[in-house]
Amino acid sequence: MDILQIIRIVILDGGIIIAAIYIVSKLISSITKYILTYKLTKLKLSNDYKIQSKKQSNQELAIKLSNLNDKFDNLHIEDDIIIINKQKELATEKPRRYNRNQEVELTVKHRNSSES
Repeated sequence: MDILQIIRIVILDGGIIIAAIYIVSKLISSITKYILTYKLTKLKLSNDYKIQSKKQSNQELAIKLSNLNDKFDNLHIEDDIIIINKQKELATEKPRRYNRNQEVELTVKHRNSSES
């Protein structure tokens, strides 16, 4: 073999090896891209489902609270935000606070006064 044939074989074999490495690297990158796209799509769908279920549970809660709103004047629902207003008292007045014993005493006094 002369030197030119050896050079041709090395160049051709080298080119084939380089082409094979290029093809394998492109294949690996496309598989990786597909896997990442699949996982991101799956994650996005999972998050969308969680968000949808939270919205649905919030709507159910809003319906329950709106049913309570019929009973209480200080409960308001605006754009999925629950606002509970304090009793309508003057700002200078302190809200009345009773513990359980005081409530019982008031009830007893009220019953006693109605009986007499």
